[in-house]
Amino acid sequence: MICTTMMCTLEQGASIATIAGAILVPATIIFYIIDKRNERKKDIAEHLADTKRKELETFNNLSNEWREYLKLCLQHPELDIANKSAKINTDQDEETIAKRKIMYETLISMFESAYLQYNPLSSEIREQQWHGWEKYLEDWLKNEQFTAYCNMIIAGEYYSRDFLEYLARKISTL
Repeated sequence: MICTTMMCTLEQGASIATIAGAILVPATIIFYIIDKRNERKKDIAEHLADTKRKELETFNNLSNEWREYLKLCLQHPELDIANKSAKINTDQDEETIAKRKIMYETLISMFESAYLQYNPLSSEIREQQWHGWEKYLEDWLKNEQFTAYCNMIIAGEYYSRDFLEYLARKISTL
C-alpha cells in the first residue's frame, strides 16, 4: 500500500514537473525574445540619438567656420572675396594677392570640412546640408582665379585625397 501511494505521488510529481516544464520552457524563451527585442530597440534608439548628435555637431562646426569666414570677408572688403562672381583686378599689389590666396585657402578648407563631415552621414542629411555647400562650391568654381587656385591645390598633398579627387571631378565638369 505504501508503495502504491508513493508511486502515485511520484507519478503526480512527474506529471506536475512535465506540465511545469511545458509551460516554463516556452515562457522562458518568450521572455528571452522580448528581452532581446528591448535591448535591440534601446541600441537603435541610442544609435539614432548618437547620429542626430553627430549631425548637429557637424552643422554647428561648419556654421562656426562659415561665420568666421564671413567675418574675414567683412574685415577685408578690398579683397572682394565675398562676391564669388567678381572679376578680380590682377593689377593689385602682392600683399592683396597673398591675402586673397589665404582667403581662398580658408574657403577650400571649409569645403573640405563640409565634404568630409557630411560624406559619412545619412543620405537625408547629406542631401539637405551638403547640397547647399556643393552648390556654393560650383558657384565659386565659375570664378577663374578661384578655379586656378583649386587646380594648384589639387597638385599638392595638403588636403584629403578623397576631397581633392572630388574637387578635380567638379572642375572637369565645368
